[in-house]
Amino acid sequence: MRIFPIAKVAAATGRCLVASLVLASCSPQLPGQGSASGRPMLFEGARLITGDGSAIEDSAFLVENQKITRVGKRGALQSPAGAVHVDLSGKTVMPAMVDLHGHIGYQNVPAGTMSKENFTRDNLIDHLERLAYDGVGAVVDVASLLDRSDLKGGRTGWGDVPLKVRDEVIPNAALFKTAGTGIAFPNGGPTGHPSRS
Repeated sequence: MRIFPIAKVAAATGRCLVASLVLASCSPQLPGQGSASGRPMLFEGARLITGDGSAIEDSAFLVENQKITRVGKRGALQSPAGAVHVDLSGKTVMPAMVDLHGHIGYQNVPAGTMSKENFTRDNLIDHLERLAYDGVGAVVDVASLLDRSDLKGGRTGWGDVPLKVRDEVIPNAALFKTAGTGIAFPNGGPTGHPSRS
């Protein structure tokens, strides 16, 4: 599967997920590189969950200029000249979720442990891949932007990993965005007031 920076369609055990942020195909490679060539793309055949509680069986949706511009039944949408056609028969397409307040990268999933020592690039990407598999297209991480060894309890060892991952589109992974070092009442952050411990 390849991911392209338009809207995300991630394949997982016979299903596809769509987000309005990044578009990946359910095949090894999309012709035209996911509208990078400027060509419109018509996706057909999927069960399309629209996000309003309804679904369109055997759907069609058109992506133009990196946006979904039309949705309907297969055969009902006029295909623009030169459009790339992508068959999604047997797949389900749905809006992806966006997690607007996350603290990821600390858990070692196989070991079932949680600590700042687990926060590595590989572990962070593992978490982003797990999120994408479950339908999350992006996560905003709160307060993990900087390696803050100066704080009580010390957040140490990750350097500029969050900054680098934030600026990448990683294949088969949710987008990782940050909200800076976070804000809290005086001495109220995660390593401050005892109420946070």
